[in-house]
Amino acid sequence: MQLSYPIFEERLVMRLAALAELSLSDRVKVREAAQSSFVISEEKQLKLSGPSGRSRLLVLDGWLARSTSHRDGRRQIIGFYVPGDVITPGTALNFAITTDLTSVGQATLCPAPEGQSLASAYVAAAAVEQAYLHRQVVRLGRMNAFERVEDWMWEMRDRLLLSGMAQPEAFQLPITQDILADVLGLTPVHVNRTLKLLREVGVLTWRSGYVRFAHEGAPSQMACEELGRRTSRTRNGTPFAGQA
Repeated sequence: MQLSYPIFEERLVMRLAALAELSLSDRVKVREAAQSSFVISEEKQLKLSGPSGRSRLLVLDGWLARSTSHRDGRRQIIGFYVPGDVITPGTALNFAITTDLTSVGQATLCPAPEGQSLASAYVAAAAVEQAYLHRQVVRLGRMNAFERVEDWMWEMRDRLLLSGMAQPEAFQLPITQDILADVLGLTPVHVNRTLKLLREVGVLTWRSGYVRFAHEGAPSQMACEELGRRTSRTRNGTPFAGQA
């Protein structure tokens, strides 16, 4: 399937306008800032502070992963920045907690312009980012594998809708199952089995880089009941639903 997307500058205006009421002059500033975009190559780590760093940035295209790594190479992805998001030094990269910011594929960014209504949008963006972080904590701490995958997929759909980068029933997901495993604290094999089951019970499918939901809202009662039955059958055998 193919989805049609707004042009770069309109993605930014849509997303920021969802955070705060933007003045006409600040909308113009955003569109002008998009003309000064630059590209980050795949898997490149982005430095935002220090002598060679940058100030606040806006994401026009592509995804960036915010993560931390263990000494043995294991990685936990804390969250993503997607088109329309605001990347602010101090929240994206805080060296006290050793957080990395790396592009997933190629990403396009631009400097964030200043303006009175834009300042309000940036404050709101920081608050929303904290809300996403809290949701990730709950996901990892209290949800089983099925709940983690489904909840994360709905969250990304909702976020992409705000910049015109998704439809109510589908969105493009430019990551691998290995990366999704690093997001959800699961093994790649566990992610694969969970996605298969979610597809079989009619909750969602992920094919050719696109996620499609069977329903625009919550899964149907029938799908939930079937998922519950299959989960309960596996609990007494091989660990499946609640363990990585």
